[in-house]
Amino acid sequence: LASAHLAVALAYAEDPNIDLSRRAYERSLHHARVAKDPSMQALLLGNLSDTYLRAGEYGRALALAEECMPLAVELKDTETQTLALHNMGLAKIGLKRIADGKSDVMKAIAIERQQGATTSVSEGWHELGLYLERAGDFAGAMTAFEEYRRIADTLSRADQRKRVLEAQELFD
Repeated sequence: LASAHLAVALAYAEDPNIDLSRRAYERSLHHARVAKDPSMQALLLGNLSDTYLRAGEYGRALALAEECMPLAVELKDTETQTLALHNMGLAKIGLKRIADGKSDVMKAIAIERQQGATTSVSEGWHELGLYLERAGDFAGAMTAFEEYRRIADTLSRADQRKRVLEAQELFD
């Protein structure tokens, strides 16, 4: 049941009505808790935290991310730890704890960079910029957006090179 509700939550993830996805995540989390599945619980807490971030409910988002972190650490799940750390940082920024939040997000970005997850690093900078801008830290937001743009341009050029080489191979 936890997996079924997770599938529904993911199907609604991009729907403008965040409540559809959130309710499915909450049902999925309930069933993961009943099944005593810590891995599924950690994943769901991180994703549910994200839905509260998008809704601007920063206190709840922070609480869920903080609940997620010890589970992810216990499971040695670096990806979920990074998600929790990133969400904790964004929630803190939303709560006007800008320096503390920025520090968490920067740690999450550093972990992703170390793992070679360049697209995630780029997205992390972009999201950081958005939250800093909303919080009124315009200088920090500009720095984050500039870094996002630099990485996104690099990714775009690499993708373009790859497509040119593939087309050239087909032609040859």
